[in-house]
Amino acid sequence: MSRRLRTDTVRRLFDRLSTRMAGRTPAGLVKQVDSKPISVSRHRQDGQAAWGRGAGAYARGYKLHLIDAGGPMPQAFTVTPMNHSESATARQRVEQLTGTGYLLGDVGYDDSKLYAATRRANHKLIAPRRRPRTGLGK
Repeated sequence: MSRRLRTDTVRRLFDRLSTRMAGRTPAGLVKQVDSKPISVSRHRQDGQAAWGRGAGAYARGYKLHLIDAGGPMPQAFTVTPMNHSESATARQRVEQLTGTGYLLGDVGYDDSKLYAATRRANHKLIAPRRRPRTGLGK
């Protein structure tokens, strides 16, 4: 799956599609970042699928990572093997954000490097803390 997404033909298709859809609705002030596991069979001979944390259990497959602004197309997305970190992948996608606003994420996105990357992209990341009842430091 990710091999096909790297081909020039598919990239041009997504570029044309996102360019055409971008003018339809304005990007919202509030954007959401999340990932969705896409599991494949254990017996499938897919060399790019990897083991990682899926929906409540370990699974083999891929993850669809996206940033949605409420429009017809996500502002940024990618497909990675299942073992790729949500926050690390989000740091790469945050560079594609336009305008200013807020980026909402779940606990998996509470990462200081992601907060810094979001700040550089003129957005503010809002995510619950991983350890809610601990101190904030010195």
